[in-house]
Amino acid sequence: MLISPDGTTSLYYQLTQNPEVVDQMISYAMTEYESVKRGIEELESLEGTDGQRIKNYHTNEQCARFASLLGVWQLEKDRNGKTVEVFKSFNTKKRSPRKNLEQAEEYFFGPNISNDERRAKMARLLQARLTDELKTAEELGLITKRDGAKNIQCPYLRYKNLGLNKPALDAIYNSIIKNNPGIAMDAESVMSLAIVIYMNDISNKAIMSGQETERVFSGNPAFYKWIYDSDGNLIDRTVDELKRLGGMNSTGDNNFMDLQNVPEQYLQNGKFTGEYVVAEIKDSEVASQQVKDLETQSYRGELTRMLYKKAAETNEDRHEFIDGSTIEELEAEAGEQLVKIAKAKAKAVSQAYEKEINVADGAAYISDTMAEMLLRMNGAYSKEIEEAFRILREETTSTML
Repeated sequence: MLISPDGTTSLYYQLTQNPEVVDQMISYAMTEYESVKRGIEELESLEGTDGQRIKNYHTNEQCARFASLLGVWQLEKDRNGKTVEVFKSFNTKKRSPRKNLEQAEEYFFGPNISNDERRAKMARLLQARLTDELKTAEELGLITKRDGAKNIQCPYLRYKNLGLNKPALDAIYNSIIKNNPGIAMDAESVMSLAIVIYMNDISNKAIMSGQETERVFSGNPAFYKWIYDSDGNLIDRTVDELKRLGGMNSTGDNNFMDLQNVPEQYLQNGKFTGEYVVAEIKDSEVASQQVKDLETQSYRGELTRMLYKKAAETNEDRHEFIDGSTIEELEAEAGEQLVKIAKAKAKAVSQAYEKEINVADGAAYISDTMAEMLLRMNGAYSKEIEEAFRILREETTSTML
């Protein structure tokens, strides 16, 4: 049984921290640990040589740095003897890869760390991630605090639903009641717990899907660009990787080298080469013509979200009024302070599009055959589309040149 950070084995903690999930996350971490050790050995073997160095992977030392498990929350005593959580980073540019590895071994991977302690540390990380997800869901107006939430000791019992999937929450609610007969909670508390379990499941599966996608398709994240903050801490290692994922659906992109029934054009001496022809597109940088409209729409969206949240806090049903109002009416309802905040947020969104954008960057292309197949699979194929494909494929003067 997992022990919560405060040393308890409470029901709410057991329902949100599945031991199998924790062990799966540890498995991901151990794999990364072995990869980092190999990366450090590679870098050290290349020192003082003319050996080939791969961009990002070697040149930025990313093969030797942690990309997923960036650290753990360590329980320590403060000067007053109170137990507090202190974050121990495994990836900071202020330390060499070898020093980062030593810290990782000291606090998580080393033989001095028992399996139970390792599970407790991973559970603390997942709990911190869950707390962030709940905060985000509340900011988006998907959930809100219950009446009298400040007086409820357990933080997992303080929520009520506004915009999450109700059938899914009802199913979780019924499961809690069925599997915990005699549970000493009122209906609102059980539903709050269902919300937390729902958000926790989303959070954990997001991590798992990312890890599995990298293992099967996109490969080691060390090959892509990463972003660090001014203190040398990794803040985003997906900025480059995510925009490359579109290429996985490109017709010519072959992720496996042992495909069967490969078309003749991809064979060389009867064997699959794994190579394909792609189009090279020059950069095309243009400024968005929709910046002003985007700012207006973002502004209305922010006002709407704020008013939804305000109505939820007072248990008022204002959806019909908010959805049917003009911007001027929403501004009058929101008040000067909320209007100021909404304008600032909308401006921040639009500013990201004021500079010229390379519209050819990160593009992926598919063949007409694949396009037809995807349209058929999605039930979107029609007589009009069939005619468009016929025109596309017929021989013309331009195709003969």
